Amino acid sequence: MKSKRAIRRTVIGAAFLAACGASGLASAVYEIEPNASIGTAQHLVVGSAGSVEVTGVLGNPTGSVVADVDFYV
Repeated sequence: MKSKRAIRRTVIGAAFLAACGASGLASAVYEIEPNASIGTAQHLVVGSAGSVEVTGVLGNPTGSVVADVDFYV
């Protein structure tokens, strides 16, 4: 069973991805590690539509809970 924290993270991630895709075309990039601090934040280029889409995984592919935070700039 997922913890409340994992569920909240999933909901926040889904809302973020929905907001990015709602504006039409988005510039798509893959998440690159390390990006777990402000100092290592992944740089994103916003597309002409004013949005960007990040392809990544919330948690990990096995479904186990991980303590991972990702920063983007």
